[in-house]
Amino acid sequence: VEYGKEHDCFVEKVGSGLAANYSKQELFNIAVYSKVDGIIVQGDGTKGTDELILKADGAGIPVVTVFTDNNSSARKSFVAMDDYGVGTDYATQIMNITRDSGKQMGDTVNVLVVMNSQYSNQNTILSAIQTKAASANPTGPQIKITTENITSTTAFSIQENVKDLLDGYNV
Repeated sequence: VEYGKEHDCFVEKVGSGLAANYSKQELFNIAVYSKVDGIIVQGDGTKGTDELILKADGAGIPVVTVFTDNNSSARKSFVAMDDYGVGTDYATQIMNITRDSGKQMGDTVNVLVVMNSQYSNQNTILSAIQTKAASANPTGPQIKITTENITSTTAFSIQENVKDLLDGYNV
């Protein structure tokens, strides 16, 4: 907000906190009809989103995709998250929690990483977690990382799989 005030810009997350749940198409139409200066959208690689981006581009509104690209669209740029960087950030959080746990050298902190087989980038994230955790404070507790893979595709079945998984670990 402060940066926006200083540089005469405003970024709004459209669609959050609204009384109705608008589709991506409706939100794009609102943005185009409102003549916004630009659109930042999470890409999904679909033709439908490509068409929405083309419509915005035709109205002179640049579109930037994030996280997932629509590389065959008229988008102006794509911003990706570095999976290895995400993994090192997770590892830093794990190490901070381990430090604050009160456990000492010789103790073990067990970390369960739940992976979903639908996302291929998880191996890079896991590798970064393992690499950074291996370089953790040598005078602190050992960090033991265990992975479990779930194969469900719906939100409900994923929740059930995670619940069953955690029940099996007596958490």
